[in-house]
Amino acid sequence: MKSTKKSIEQPVKASKRSFTLLEIVLALFILVTAAGFIGWNVKSLLDDHHFKDEVNGLYNDLQVAQLCALALHSEIKVNLSRDDEGWKARFLTDEMILEGWKKTERQLKHVVSIAGPPIIDITIGANGRLYSAKKNLFFSGKNRKYCITCADTFGIKLISGEDDGTEES
Repeated sequence: MKSTKKSIEQPVKASKRSFTLLEIVLALFILVTAAGFIGWNVKSLLDDHHFKDEVNGLYNDLQVAQLCALALHSEIKVNLSRDDEGWKARFLTDEMILEGWKKTERQLKHVVSIAGPPIIDITIGANGRLYSAKKNLFFSGKNRKYCITCADTFGIKLISGEDDGTEES
């Protein structure tokens, strides 16, 4: 006779499955690759930001120099030149500069090139007019370009190198 007793089955335990070495290596490879792409893009964005800040700073310095020349009725010379450390902008005047504006030199480390000769001189006359052999200063960074236009009698414009050609102030 068969026993009518049902055998009590033990519940099947979920097997403890661990990751294989191949799965771990593959996951690490994907993470490292993603981190590399993100790091590369962040570095590119930081370079663009520093370049834009340097050109904007030079633009603002030129505007302040123009106002100082008008206020002091004195000529201010701006010299853009390249040395071992990169491009530098030097502001030269015979008059004592206003206390609030002591900027006499600006280092442009992220500017890759300025179109034209290796030394560019701009003179801001006592009347505020800009005199330069080059009316447009084209600044090139790694991924971006800007143009500072000194063509107008009293105006200095900063034009972005973006495709839409918008001006920035």
